[in-house]
Amino acid sequence: MIWQKLTRPMEQCMAFFEARATSHWVVATGNFARTQSCPDVRNPHYSPQTLCGGNALGPTSLSLALLIALVIGLVGLTGCGKKDVVEPLKRPEEVRAAMEKEKAEKKKQPARNLQAQVSRRVSRPVATPSPTPTPSPTPVIDYTPIVIDAAKMATDKGEPDPEGGKKLSRNGFLQIDNVEVSFPISEVVLEMKGSPLGKIWPEVDLNMYNRSAKKNFFPWPRDYVTTNTFHPYTRRADPPMPPGTYLITFRYYNDMPSADANEDRAVTLRRIELRP
Repeated sequence: MIWQKLTRPMEQCMAFFEARATSHWVVATGNFARTQSCPDVRNPHYSPQTLCGGNALGPTSLSLALLIALVIGLVGLTGCGKKDVVEPLKRPEEVRAAMEKEKAEKKKQPARNLQAQVSRRVSRPVATPSPTPTPSPTPVIDYTPIVIDAAKMATDKGEPDPEGGKKLSRNGFLQIDNVEVSFPISEVVLEMKGSPLGKIWPEVDLNMYNRSAKKNFFPWPRDYVTTNTFHPYTRRADPPMPPGTYLITFRYYNDMPSADANEDRAVTLRRIELRP
């Protein structure tokens, strides 16, 4: 089907020029047909120009045949009888509209490129700054004074006192361990009372061993208890003792046997208070 469509114009052109060539050939050879006799072509005295009454095929007839063949070939190449081979020219307003459309597209192209660049810039991930570490909250320090009841302290020779606390009538100690202190100790209070013998009062001290710092402190060096009723004896710690876990020991040193049954040197501790 496709081959027939391609060769049909060629066949039409060939038929057209074949008819024209035939008519020219008849005209050119008409005199020869009307000639009653033609000399013998084998006679060497006759030339091709005078053959058959001067109507033989000469250079003119050959040129015509070549021209016809050339025209047939050109028509076959250009497509004879094919109406849509040459497109009609566009009108000036159509050409102008096409040029304006092309200019408008060229103007829009940079804008699209710029928009694409902007979109690419926007789409880039923004570096998120690392969050500032939240400072750990400062631990709240409880500055409430610590009160230790002497009745709860361990002892080697102490006895409960009817008014509270424990009484040491012989040389001995009262002790308590694992006392947690969260603040620096600036002041120590001992609530105690004593009884003399021969006008000499009981002698005591207080030792505090900080297990956290592995260090001994003596906020209350050896001193005398000079009241026979409970009284708060206060001492300043300078410098303050550090916070930590403490082993606290209260000691009595100067017991002596008495010949008088009404006299007995002894000391009673009712409480210990640690103040910031």
